[in-house]
Amino acid sequence: MSEEVQESPSSSSSSSTIHISGASESDRSSDHQNRQAAAITKEEIRQKAIAAVEQTLLAQLKFFTEDEDSDSDDEDASDRSPAFTYPAYSDKRNVVFDEVDGLVPVNDEDVILSVTSWTSPAGQAKYTRMMLVLGEIHRLLIDDERVTKRELYYQLLGQGGGTASQVDEAIYSVSGKQMKI
Repeated sequence: MSEEVQESPSSSSSSSTIHISGASESDRSSDHQNRQAAAITKEEIRQKAIAAVEQTLLAQLKFFTEDEDSDSDDEDASDRSPAFTYPAYSDKRNVVFDEVDGLVPVNDEDVILSVTSWTSPAGQAKYTRMMLVLGEIHRLLIDDERVTKRELYYQLLGQGGGTASQVDEAIYSVSGKQMKI
């Protein structure tokens, strides 16, 4: 099959339109199937993200509902407190310079981590903000909606969301690839 490409001037003198003729019905069908496969993949990714956010939220909430007497005595108290562990983004040891790619993240086993714990008074506001961001991310994923960081900031403003830079920090912290609880 041969394709013919024609360039024709548009109403604007500086641009032109390209017309492709000769595309067969099977080509159009294949293109449609590829778009459907991409949509399925997008939905699968969304479902995995929902499951990951729910798992993180439930694990954090579990700390507030567990009976302290049911924990074994040999566990460290810090292991039983709600906390987020994530890559320390401002730590320069978490990147290396590559001559081809510039700054790149270090290997997972070399990452310097940061912890935000509910038990420290200074950490409570940040921990709460991170839970609010996760809750909003969960709602957005469930509703299949998108918002900008600015919109998210305004949504969290009346709920103790903090400043725009604090909301940014919470977003980066909860989205860290190495986030552990």
